Order: sequence, then C-alpha cells, then structure tokens
Amino acid sequence: MKKILVLALALLMFAMGTACAEKTKYEAEDYTFKNVKIVKLVGSTEPAITGENYYPAVAPVDKVVNYVRADLGKYGKVLQTGSQNTMNTDNRLNKYLKNKVSPTVNLTINVYKMGYDKTWKAPWDETVTKQEKRVAKDEHGNDVIVEEPVQETVHHDGEWEYHCYADVEFLVKDTKGKMVYSVRDSRDRAGQDYDGMLGRICKDFAKDMRN
Repeated sequence: MKKILVLALALLMFAMGTACAEKTKYEAEDYTFKNVKIVKLVGSTEPAITGENYYPAVAPVDKVVNYVRADLGKYGKVLQTGSQNTMNTDNRLNKYLKNKVSPTVNLTINVYKMGYDKTWKAPWDETVTKQEKRVAKDEHGNDVIVEEPVQETVHHDGEWEYHCYADVEFLVKDTKGKMVYSVRDSRDRAGQDYDGMLGRICKDFAKDMRN
C-alpha cells in the first residue's frame, strides 16, 4: 500500500492578499485507474456552515459534479450520478460502454466548505517615508536639487475584506468496497472567486483518475 501525505501550507503574497493550500492524498499501490471507464457517484455531503458575514455556495456538490464530469470526459471516462447515467456525448464512447464490461469505481464527494466571508477593516493611519526634493546651495554657492527623507501620515478609509474557501474530499472505492484512492484538497485565498480554486481541485482529481 502506498500512502501519500502532501501538506502544502503555502503563504503566497499576491496583490489581492494571501493564499493557502493543504492537501492530503492516499493511493493504493496495487490499483490503477488506467482501464476504468465509469466513475459512479454513490454518496455526497454538503457543509452546514453559517455566519452573519459568510456566504456559502449554492448547491456546492452540483458544482463539483459539473467540474468533475467535464474533466473526466477529457480522459475518456464517464461520471454516473444516481440513477441517471450522464454519458459523454461522444457516440464512440457510448457505443464502447454498451458493448464492453467496463471497470467501475464508486465515488463519494464530501464538501466541507465552499463560499466566502467578509470582515470589516476599520479606518487606519499609516506613517510612510517619502523623498522630498528641495533647492540647496553647493560649496560654490550654486543652486542644486537635493532629496531628503520626509515622514508623512496617510489615512486609509475603512473597507470590507473578502476571503474565499474551497475544501473538498474525494473518496474512491472499487466494486468490492476497498478504498483505492482518497484526497482532501483545501484551498483559500483573498477575494470572492472560490470557483477558480474549485476548478483546479477538480482538475487535479481527474488527472489522478487517468493513471
């Protein structure tokens, strides 16, 4: 068995602020997804996080499913959800699935957090140093331009600061109930665009399913 633990706590300074990512992944050493054609969604959970200034995503599991379906389709795999067989629109793939016994894995999606919050940053003052030019005399009595540091106070108005989150877990079992893959991918960053992070999380998962 092979267990991969990736704890990537990366504080990246962007113009918008900080970003953080943490991922824990497990892969069974004796299993490959190379021949798997059908990934069947057998269960899911959604978060129940509330707060005055927290804005959760609407239908977060559906968002994950839509991303995963599209990304798995790029690798010739089909996502089944419930009783509905969400077949790829490629007729060649549909024909193959109807005439072949395709290896299937069962997928559970757990969404722990998806949305954004906001906090109020009160007005504040900042002392900055700037270079100020002035006219001075050199040793010969000529006018010259010199620069000297001058401190001044800059006032900043109060503002809302936003932070978004995408925390998703994928659990994959074979048809006998053996866990063959799991990953929990948690990301957050400044701003309100959790969809961008979610898209990258789902894309990484689909890439793992192609091997």
